[in-house]
Amino acid sequence: MRAARTTSYGPPDLLRVEEVDDPRPGAGEVVVDIAAAAVNYPDLLIMSGGYQMSWPLPLVPGSEFAGTVRAVGTGVTGPRIGGRVAGTTAGGAFAEQIAVAADALWPVPDGADLTEAAALRVTYLTAYHALRSVAAARPGDWVVVLGAAGGVGLAALDIAKLLGARVIAVASGAARSTWCCSRVCWCAGWRSAPSASTGPTTPGATRRRCAITSAPAGCAPTSAPGSGWTRWYRRCGRWASATRSARS
Repeated sequence: MRAARTTSYGPPDLLRVEEVDDPRPGAGEVVVDIAAAAVNYPDLLIMSGGYQMSWPLPLVPGSEFAGTVRAVGTGVTGPRIGGRVAGTTAGGAFAEQIAVAADALWPVPDGADLTEAAALRVTYLTAYHALRSVAAARPGDWVVVLGAAGGVGLAALDIAKLLGARVIAVASGAARSTWCCSRVCWCAGWRSAPSASTGPTTPGATRRRCAITSAPAGCAPTSAPGSGWTRWYRRCGRWASATRSARS
């Protein structure tokens, strides 16, 4: 089979598609023909050698995948040959096949896209845990998502909406802001024009003027943030103050 492999730590450019041995299932394992593999930030850290754990070289990265079951090992009672599954692993998903423990897989419903299933668990479970377990978001709450155009950010937008929250997406650049605005009623981003009076205060950061974009069609006018939010946004100030003033 073919796999994207690296022999040294560094950027993704070091990956090379190579022929490697086909995996064989051990006891309790399943071999999956991979239809799609997700690329997450931890994968980049692992490839660079900057993750909190290290993997021996040569390395086939990739932690999320989806596909069909090719073979099963002894003792496997769950996934069946030909079944559609998705799964997570420490590495090895950037390949045509992978052998993983059967309990690392879950079924993908008929009609669901395998590419979407491959990119579901890391981003959406992270966002779900943040919004439900940590923030305990409730219907009507204002939820501000920073870095909303990233994988976890987009997942947070979707989940916050499903939880009944009023969502503000924050992203840099017009393209990212427009992308986020297609998913929520309100989004915010940096305008390209520099300004000496507004913008981030991080030392060395470029100061840029902020603006809340228009709400897309279908969003109720009552969904608009309050004046406290608008004042905060013009100042690019503190998130906690913005959340409190918007709720009031």
